[in-house]
Amino acid sequence: MIAHTDVGEGPALVLVHGLFGSSVYWQPVIDAFRNQRRVVVPDLAGFGRSGAHTVPADIPCQAKLVLDLLDQLDIERFDLVGYSMGGMVAQQIALMGPRRVGRLINYATKPVAQDTDRFEPFTGTIARLQAEPLMVVAEANIRKWFAKPPEPAQIDLCRHAANGATSESVTAALRAVEGWDIRAELGDLKMPVLVISGDRDRSISVSTLVTQFTAIPDARLCILPGCGHIAHLEQPDHFLRIIGEFLADGCEGGNDQASEQKRE
Repeated sequence: MIAHTDVGEGPALVLVHGLFGSSVYWQPVIDAFRNQRRVVVPDLAGFGRSGAHTVPADIPCQAKLVLDLLDQLDIERFDLVGYSMGGMVAQQIALMGPRRVGRLINYATKPVAQDTDRFEPFTGTIARLQAEPLMVVAEANIRKWFAKPPEPAQIDLCRHAANGATSESVTAALRAVEGWDIRAELGDLKMPVLVISGDRDRSISVSTLVTQFTAIPDARLCILPGCGHIAHLEQPDHFLRIIGEFLADGCEGGNDQASEQKRE
């Protein structure tokens, strides 16, 4: 079983972290929902407290590890939030177990592992991991996640979240996403889906967010103005309000500056 955090009571909410991350950087979201939800936050294989686990060869295998964890926790039905690389895992989970996912939040993520809208190609990150210490590469990437220079406390949280990963595990995770592409399957995501990120995200372009929104049958789109790749740390109150409304089936209004609802 991969390591995980499991707190609170109520309907299950599963949070899946991204590259250089772990359950640690979900702490603001855990704190916001733990009094109303059972919040389950896995450390993906190769990261955080699961650092000793071998990184799976591809995204479906990583998704299966999360589903196996939920089976062992006797969680059949859950809402799901996937961030960045973890959003790829979350989308794969939703395709593999569509009846299990009540609502899906595609947070700063994409349906294909292409790096044309990323601040650097995946191969560039892998090359830096081979040439520099993990934390040097991690911090350089972390700083690009924010639209404005991050506060010291934000950097400290992200550094802490990176503990447990190694250059080898991060490289393996980047190679595991190669070839992953569910663009043709987006229409199979029949559950309500919220697509959300900032308009200054340097890893996911606005056009990529819109592509998901238009292809998913029951989708909402929230683009946060003046925000980068890590909205739950950069604009936590705003982000938590929007996802809270969506999870409560009240996202129609969302952010009046940034939210769009599909019309039947």
